[in-house]
Amino acid sequence: MKLYINEMAKLIGLSKHTLRYYDKIGLINPKYDQNGYRYYNDDHIFELSIIRLLREMNVPIVQIKDRLSNPFKADEYNQLLQDNKQKIENQIRDLERTKDLLDKKINFYNHYKQYLNKPIVKKFPERLAIKVGEIDAEDRTIIEENTIKQITDNGQISLFNRALLHQQENIENLYITLTEEEKGKVKEENEILLIPAGEYISLLLEGTEDELKRNINEFLIEMKEKEGLENQFLIEYMNENYLLIGDETRYITEFQIFLN
Repeated sequence: MKLYINEMAKLIGLSKHTLRYYDKIGLINPKYDQNGYRYYNDDHIFELSIIRLLREMNVPIVQIKDRLSNPFKADEYNQLLQDNKQKIENQIRDLERTKDLLDKKINFYNHYKQYLNKPIVKKFPERLAIKVGEIDAEDRTIIEENTIKQITDNGQISLFNRALLHQQENIENLYITLTEEEKGKVKEENEILLIPAGEYISLLLEGTEDELKRNINEFLIEMKEKEGLENQFLIEYMNENYLLIGDETRYITEFQIFLN
């Protein structure tokens, strides 16, 4: 049988571009007629069928090329499939993590659009946090800072979940919140804080540092006058989602005031 590239592409279900590429890298070696046109025979149909099957199973071209020149044994073929199955499973896990992150960002954006500048009551479970520094409340300079190496041996702790806990006069304690998994990675000499479970007034604000400071102070005064809240446990969640507003000088921050 003699098939030219158009005919082979239709028969085998591959594009002409793909067939030319396979020829270029030496994966498949068509013959050429006297006019310089590629053509394929029965052996090429068999080889291309194998190549297409392996590519559909995500087997890399390098491995396919090696196996075509060194025919498979049954155990080797099975191991090749097992190895590539594992790679795909790893990719699926990575994609699931990426999808979870995208879901969180999308949910935050929807929450941001709906509740900006609108105080609401939210329930939170008990949360874990570890102190990474202290910040002067007046000029926002860092007084004390622990590096990740001082906190954990392997550094596998997210820095995005940062929180300021306003517990001392003129001092803001800088914490990062931890998952249960991250808790097990913290060095023993570091004290883990338990942020109490319960109801919190949540207020989402957007602005520069000065604007945020002024707005939260005004809000605290309002809460003291209306709700009788004073010296309550206050958390300021600093969010990395400034990309939502396209201005690196402005921040989206969630303030949480403990109720009960």
